[in-house]
Amino acid sequence: MNELDTMTVEVGLYPTPWARQKIVLTSAGITYTPCDSEGDTKDTSDISDVTSIGGETMIKLEDIVGCSVQRSEDVSCEEAYWCVYSYPHQPGWFTSATTRTRLVTSFVFDQQASFEENKTDIDKWRRGLQGLLDVVKEKKQGSHAL
Repeated sequence: MNELDTMTVEVGLYPTPWARQKIVLTSAGITYTPCDSEGDTKDTSDISDVTSIGGETMIKLEDIVGCSVQRSEDVSCEEAYWCVYSYPHQPGWFTSATTRTRLVTSFVFDQQASFEENKTDIDKWRRGLQGLLDVVKEKKQGSHAL
């Protein structure tokens, strides 16, 4: 992701791929927001509880450990799934300490006519994410060297 500051695409979010999401990859992480039927980002400012209904969700870059591409068991299916693995901090139940639990977020790339073409789209996102994760890793290693 050297040449771009951000990457943006509209995809599905598993298990409801028809509910379109606008995803954005930046140096802060991956943000996804529900879109309406015309592809515009939904205005959730008047919704009091956007967590349960939908709204902007961010996977922080420092919580992401990797990603993979997966295919449906149905070989004739053209969708490709970009699975992002993260361990976000969660508040503890009985202490002020945080815990981490595994979270897999699966984005459904289905705009192209074949799995291979959708996989090619995902590969761009994988390279962008890996480049950002490499920068985070270098910064962590640099801070430990001091």
